[in-house]
Amino acid sequence: MINFQDFLDTQNTEDRRTFIVHGPSMSGKTQFAQRLEAKRSDVFIFDLLSYFAENHKTPYDPDTLWDMLLKNEFSKPVIILDNADFLINTWSSDNKRNFLTKIQRQIRSPRDTKHTFGFFLQSDNMFRNVRFENSHGESRILLLNEIEAL
Repeated sequence: MINFQDFLDTQNTEDRRTFIVHGPSMSGKTQFAQRLEAKRSDVFIFDLLSYFAENHKTPYDPDTLWDMLLKNEFSKPVIILDNADFLINTWSSDNKRNFLTKIQRQIRSPRDTKHTFGFFLQSDNMFRNVRFENSHGESRILLLNEIEAL
């Protein structure tokens, strides 16, 4: 089991801080994110579905999504991106690979951003088959049911 608060504290020292938490539909990812935000003053939940609906945005490709996230002036250092499935589920395999490449290699802290981005997503075979590790050998792609309750 993974102590998620310790994981977040460790991520603060990393050069590449973006991570994915995934689980089946309706598995409690949003509720977990809400509990995390309530417990930690450094966490903010950014609901991508609401953002797109409120701003009448059309779905972005991975490059446009990252551009929007990196330009946004978030007030807290840890940004949990919830409800991104509507976007990622419409992407081609190439777009998903591009998204994962950015997480694995290209989005760096503090060079590109001062934030840690956590995507809470529905499980996808692509996430199960990829290994991204931080400098301590911990995976940056986490299955929700492997995380200790908050």
